[in-house]
Amino acid sequence: MSPKTRDLFDDSRMSFGEHLEELRYRVILSLIGLTIASCISLTFGQQIVGIIRSPIDKALIRYGYGKYISETQNSFDFWKYISGKPQDKPAPTDSETSQKPVVEDSEIAAIETELDTPLPPDLAKIEGKKLDLRIRKQDLAELFHQIAPEQFPKPKENQFGDKLLSIQVEAREFELWRELARNDLRPVTFNVQEAFMTYLKVSLAAGFLLSSPWIFYQLWMFIAVGLYEHERKYLYVYGTMSLVLFLAGTLFCFYLVFPLVLDFFLSFNKTLEVTPQIRLSEWISFALMLPIMFGISFELPVVMLALERMGIFEAKAYRENRKMAILVIAFLSMILTPSEPYSMILMMVPLVLLYELGIYICETGKPQAPKESDLIPQ
Repeated sequence: MSPKTRDLFDDSRMSFGEHLEELRYRVILSLIGLTIASCISLTFGQQIVGIIRSPIDKALIRYGYGKYISETQNSFDFWKYISGKPQDKPAPTDSETSQKPVVEDSEIAAIETELDTPLPPDLAKIEGKKLDLRIRKQDLAELFHQIAPEQFPKPKENQFGDKLLSIQVEAREFELWRELARNDLRPVTFNVQEAFMTYLKVSLAAGFLLSSPWIFYQLWMFIAVGLYEHERKYLYVYGTMSLVLFLAGTLFCFYLVFPLVLDFFLSFNKTLEVTPQIRLSEWISFALMLPIMFGISFELPVVMLALERMGIFEAKAYRENRKMAILVIAFLSMILTPSEPYSMILMMVPLVLLYELGIYICETGKPQAPKESDLIPQ
């Protein structure tokens, strides 16, 4: 058969139809794995959202915006919620059962009138809470003298010094105000379906991440049919390298870039004396996309190696155009990161180092000529 009429599958044991059947089989298995992983992620979606929220919550606490952010997550069963079954509430503690709420309807009505809005049912049943106050004894003695000068003589100047007296005040409004402040500083949603859609987005993304080894395994099983033995050896090495670099980029972003970026933005807000209001869906999208950008950019040595193996570039060209490459890296770092200096620098510096690593790999990883026994399709 002449080269012009040579078919793509002449050297393969499988026909074109059999390849299509193999592809369909692998796609079905991948979808089954993705579905199972997504169901698992939906069950633990609240914990996953909590992990993604943790950088912004910690940053808000560091800058004093998140004093009322709860450190604990309530239990939440997605499937029980979807089925319409009531959520199980935790059993009350001994201290909670020993203190019965003593709140009259007249008190609730008075607070609702003051706030010009009806109280939520949960807040309307809040038990009285205590507040510890500190007052100077000197000031308290002068106050008593003003109230009943005949009974309490005027204290001498600086008679009690700066000694403080502890006074405990109890009122249900304290807990009400605390709850209102807590809600004001939590991440917000701008429409009723936003929280549910964000929950689904995070769960599906986590499901894809969880099932990615299975999906890539199915992809590998499909590709491996048409590869020679020596090609499979290189795919093992470079595939593992690609996975390690991608995970390194995402972890680098989540644990190092996020804190510095958030510190920059929140400190700027504090300088201008404004309180940031975090929208949950926007933060989740940002927290998902930026690590992916870092993970993809960390694939630079693998891309350089692939271009060198295909004969498009050589290691010598990489060395000679190093200055131009650094300029391109700086430009891409500016485009792919938020408009502040820290994330740009934190992306640019590792990429420059990875560029040098790519040159080293291209120079030292020259492939050997395959043996005749390797040129047999597997």
